[in-house]
Amino acid sequence: EIEVCDWSSDVCSSDLYAIVKFLNGYLFLMEVGGYRDGYTDATLKALANKAKFYGVNEIVVEANFGDGMFVQLIKPILNAIHPCSVEEVKNSKQKELRIIDTLEPIMMRHKLIVNTSVIREDYRVYEKNPAYSLIYQLTRISRDRGALAHDDRLDAVTMAVAHWLEVLDRDAQVGMEELLEEELEKWLDPDRGIGYIEEAPLVNKKRSNSQDFNNLNLLDGFFRS
Repeated sequence: EIEVCDWSSDVCSSDLYAIVKFLNGYLFLMEVGGYRDGYTDATLKALANKAKFYGVNEIVVEANFGDGMFVQLIKPILNAIHPCSVEEVKNSKQKELRIIDTLEPIMMRHKLIVNTSVIREDYRVYEKNPAYSLIYQLTRISRDRGALAHDDRLDAVTMAVAHWLEVLDRDAQVGMEELLEEELEKWLDPDRGIGYIEEAPLVNKKRSNSQDFNNLNLLDGFFRS
């Protein structure tokens, strides 16, 4: 499953998003980015296309992001491009405490895996303005109020991670065992038994028309009858 979190930064007036996948007790940060054009059709369509590309099934939006206007604007675009659910969440806790309390235990247990492309793109952001870099924000956050001038990208990642906290207690080993069992079933029956026909064995051309080999493929003979 995947999630997209979007919200607006009061300082740079941009729409930020983080895309996170979940599998077998691990979170995968696939992409982090933002748009500076506000509620334009181009921005909303770009976000919807991101959701489609990653197969998003749920979008989480901060409740104070445009007083609900963002949700109303993006819903019809999502319905046209990639229908999925949209949920609003309220954050009343001090931002710095919420970010640290959410990410610290996940990262200490090595449960957050970051896509290589996220690091590369973030470095480009860092070269232009370090304050807007995700890694810069992550490595300089503290529990003091106002510790960072900008914490937008880090906050987006935190919202995405927080959404998965309830399912992170799933034992990774259990997930791996279930995945292995599913793969074994596929190997035993690649097409799950739907229309499966055993391949006829290779025979010498001189004997290929012999009656002795006509019934080697029993299932094929059955369907012909």
